[in-house]
Amino acid sequence: MITTNVLQRTFRIKYGENTGTCFTIDVDDRQYIATARHVVDGIQRKDTIEIFHEGFGRH
Repeated sequence: MITTNVLQRTFRIKYGENTGTCFTIDVDDRQYIATARHVVDGIQRKDTIEIFHEGFGRH
């Protein structure tokens, strides 16, 4: 069974021309994004990703 908590932490992500899904995890009072490596292949520290929530993108 997938709980509401899991669904609320899952998003569509875009980096360059690549899209995929990601989810958030909390570790030591910080929130991190986890996704497949091929979605963000070549990403650099100051690069921007776009995260979609309810059909709208955010940088």
